[in-house]
Amino acid sequence: MIILVDLPPALSAVLKIAVGLLIVGLAFRFYRLKSFFIAAGIFVFSSFVFLGVTVGIYMLFKTEAIAVKNSTVYFDIGARGLLLCAFFAYAVSSLIVRLYNRSLAKGEMYMLKIENGGKSVSALALADTGNKLREPFSGKSVIVVKSDLVKDIFDRKSLRLIPAATVNSVSYLEAFKPDRVVVKNSNGEEVIDGAYVALSDEIKNGSCSAVINPEILSL
Repeated sequence: MIILVDLPPALSAVLKIAVGLLIVGLAFRFYRLKSFFIAAGIFVFSSFVFLGVTVGIYMLFKTEAIAVKNSTVYFDIGARGLLLCAFFAYAVSSLIVRLYNRSLAKGEMYMLKIENGGKSVSALALADTGNKLREPFSGKSVIVVKSDLVKDIFDRKSLRLIPAATVNSVSYLEAFKPDRVVVKNSNGEEVIDGAYVALSDEIKNGSCSAVINPEILSL
């Protein structure tokens, strides 16, 4: 972008919106329209903040280490500076992710309703970031439920085997894709599009019958 001739503002804006949406899609995948546009909005907002701060420094200090053209920023900082910046960015982002995951892992409880073939079952679900399971072909989220709870609505026509890795081994959980999954808490309810339900006998928490990854929720 920086080596192109001066672009018309409208064309520059369209190109940046298209590339921004592509970046968000590649970084976070596309699970739900609402979550995608929230991520895109945060990306655009942070880009405005970044560009504003950079242009402010550029205008204030008139440094030759920063060049701005076609709303694209170039830093002439050298290999050592680039490595230091990359290390600093990694350290900060790792800290933020750890704090975020710690806040998610507090164990909030949700009411879970699974509907399939005209039948439905309800369960108390624990929000746990340790559940990172996804259906390997579609990438859809997987909710782990006690086997005896969903045996009457289990659909072998949509059977999938979900690899579940532990420290010592890799096992496979039988899973199916129900007609509808609804999650509810005090903030309201949400339909989890395309989620799979995996059967397990390893849920040891006596107060709940299912485990869901809170990262797939927007409640």
